[in-house]
Amino acid sequence: MSPVNISFIHSELVDREEVARVCATTLPVRKSKYSYLAEKAVSEFQQRWQEEVAFTYCGGSSPQGPVTAFFPPESKQDRVEIDANESTDAVGWGIRKGTISSVRTSAMKSIQSEVLLRLVEIDRKRGNLILRAIKNLSQVHETIGSRDLKTWDDLVQYRVQDFGAELNLMSIIYCCELDLTQSDIDALEKVWWPATAAAALVNDLYSFNKEVILELTTDIDTTITTPNSIWYLMRTLNLTVSQAKTFLSDKIAQLEKDFIARKSEYLAKMNLMSSGTDDVRYFLEMVGLGLSGNWYWHALADRFHRWVEYLPFPPAKLFDYDEATATCATFLNSQSLRGKSSQILESTEDLQTMPDGPYYKVLHQPIDYLRSVPSKNIRGTIIQALNLWLNAPESEAAQVEDLIGHLHESSLLLDDIQDSSELRRGRPTAYRVFGVPQTINAATHALTLAFEKFVPLMKPDSSHVFFDELRNLHVGQAMDLYWTRSGYRPSIAEYLEMNRLTIKQTDLNDLMIALGQYFQARDDYINLASTKYQEQKGFAQDLDEGKLSLPLIHVLTQSPNAALIENIQQERARHNKLPADLKQLILDEMRDQKILQLTEDTLNGLEAKVYRHLERLEVSTGIKNFTFRFLLDRLREM
Repeated sequence: MSPVNISFIHSELVDREEVARVCATTLPVRKSKYSYLAEKAVSEFQQRWQEEVAFTYCGGSSPQGPVTAFFPPESKQDRVEIDANESTDAVGWGIRKGTISSVRTSAMKSIQSEVLLRLVEIDRKRGNLILRAIKNLSQVHETIGSRDLKTWDDLVQYRVQDFGAELNLMSIIYCCELDLTQSDIDALEKVWWPATAAAALVNDLYSFNKEVILELTTDIDTTITTPNSIWYLMRTLNLTVSQAKTFLSDKIAQLEKDFIARKSEYLAKMNLMSSGTDDVRYFLEMVGLGLSGNWYWHALADRFHRWVEYLPFPPAKLFDYDEATATCATFLNSQSLRGKSSQILESTEDLQTMPDGPYYKVLHQPIDYLRSVPSKNIRGTIIQALNLWLNAPESEAAQVEDLIGHLHESSLLLDDIQDSSELRRGRPTAYRVFGVPQTINAATHALTLAFEKFVPLMKPDSSHVFFDELRNLHVGQAMDLYWTRSGYRPSIAEYLEMNRLTIKQTDLNDLMIALGQYFQARDDYINLASTKYQEQKGFAQDLDEGKLSLPLIHVLTQSPNAALIENIQQERARHNKLPADLKQLILDEMRDQKILQLTEDTLNGLEAKVYRHLERLEVSTGIKNFTFRFLLDRLREM
């Protein structure tokens, strides 16, 4: 299949004069034949979002149809609606925590989870590529404000990631049902990169007015921090808004030319060598159509041209300016910024110990280091899942999430010391960087932060629950440490009891107990069976620690060679770790005796138990918890 002979089955060509009227792309623009399905899906999604999340946005709509009608235009009919929802839903992933007080986070997470569950139900293999891209995109979003974007190249590279290049590329594979892998896409990066860079800069071109004005209406800071390339050009070249937009338009046009040239060169080589696949040719064609369709849609999109209608405050409050004369100084000296209050410190003593002071920063370094490593935020997801049923005020749910986060940080910092762990999420553990004393000090400080969060939530008839569970947390950890040091061999029942919360039994608590047992068993299993997990934590680290994990309990109670394993454990106790060959010997024994299969069976049984409790709660509350269901689906995939 040559690029000129590609059959377009699911799309129609948009009139070139109409395209030229609104944007400067030289590539053809195609529109899905199923645009009506995408429009219907977007409309229904936006209505539901408004009703349940209590936040209005114009998402992916435009007078000519939603963004997914133009990218990818050849989406297969059975994937049009879910792609429209997923792309609209991606706007929700971009809402930063705390930026919109009216957002019901639990409702937002529920809608997102429902869409993404449907995504993988349709096509799990390609759907997982989408989910990985969303995860990577969320991690990029978390770095806003912390990246040092000193050069134009730094900014463009960041914008490519921040705009969701990976997500857009994986959407082509998913929607067009192509048989390409992540490795295939990586090999084509030199070809597709200019197109994704151009698409990201097109977004900057049309979103600048909205972004800069909305930033002026906030009371968070006295500087403009938007990573928009228009602002970068204004600041570094001393340009007006109008001049910066002209400059950027020229750069976008050049990137489009670069893509066209690189694509032609690559395809010519493929034809000459008779190499590659039809799917590669098709993919590159969709990348080009994605750039042109993206440009055309941005020029019309409600999101950039009607956004004022969706604001929660009167438009009269917005800062007005003339693009032909407005410079950075125009915005920085605006009344909006001058009216912001600043904090003046009365005491040098206060400066040292307040959260932004140098002494406090030293105290907080191990915690900040731990937070700097990307996290799956499973705790936050669970809290939002539970809040679908509990319907607690968002402010209190956020406090609980922070409280549990502090407890978790304290636990991880201490746990790595107690287990002599060398890696945490693929990076050296905090105590190896800051030393044991400083890390212990930070861990105990994290507990005080948790207490501070708890005090406003404390009620006379329930305060004991927090301290009971905090005690249980330490009791469970004590048993784990005791078994490791003493060589005691716990039964499966004792293992599960260690992970159980000893609180009053209710349906909700039953679910959380089952989830805790499942999560710990899963962690024990993947520590020994998952290559990806071992890259993050080290090879079979639980065997180094002497931890009485579920697979080890199984092998000690089921294997006829249990004495061999016990002797190896004694060797570990003498040297405080095991060499790789002895760990491999234990793993070989586990495989020979089908212990990992037995562990997997136990894990599947615990998972089924979680689903039973989940379904019981869904029936009793009348609310299907897609957030919980999506979390369980992801735990199975990790």
